[in-house]
Amino acid sequence: MDNAVLTGWIVRPVGYRNTSFLPTLVTLLAAQCLVFGSCTVVVSTSELTEGDEALGCVQGEKICPVNSNEQSGAKECMDSTSPVNGCMMESCRSCQVPGAVPRCTSSGLCGISICLKLRGDCDGDESNGCEIDLGGDELNCGACNTPCDRSHGIATCVAGVCQLVVCVDSFADCDGVSLNGCEVDLDTSISHCGACGIECTTQCVEGVCE
Repeated sequence: MDNAVLTGWIVRPVGYRNTSFLPTLVTLLAAQCLVFGSCTVVVSTSELTEGDEALGCVQGEKICPVNSNEQSGAKECMDSTSPVNGCMMESCRSCQVPGAVPRCTSSGLCGISICLKLRGDCDGDESNGCEIDLGGDELNCGACNTPCDRSHGIATCVAGVCQLVVCVDSFADCDGVSLNGCEVDLDTSISHCGACGIECTTQCVEGVCE
């Protein structure tokens, strides 16, 4: 194993999370450094290149800029199981999952903990978050795969509720229930001939009682 001689370093114990110091426990030399302000320490070069371990990081941690200040150059060990630190992804920036409260998946990626109100993960892909606006999507109104359509009418999705806007052709919404759409044909209905509530004793032909 190759060795390197370092002069002028103050040695701190393993786990001291500051890249300005080698994480090497050399009690006697450390005491000497504190007294004289400088010393010479012989360490393996692997200690300079082992990344997380050289900084004293343990399993479940990763190296990130101190206080998210990448310009300072200072590093520290952060929890790699937290979405605040970007999980186990290379970046230490917090997870940004559209329309969702983020979490760390079992594979260490940013994923969905829960969708925000009126947002839905309709494609099952956590990487793009809760991608659908359930409050206004005509194909996913209020819930995934719930199209907003009404029989013989035109409807629109408002705040996650499918609302009937207008009936088409000779049809009408005579019961006031939006769910079943425009349920009556005013051209042929004996109970609603030509308009809701107009009854015929015999038959209704093109909206006229005969």
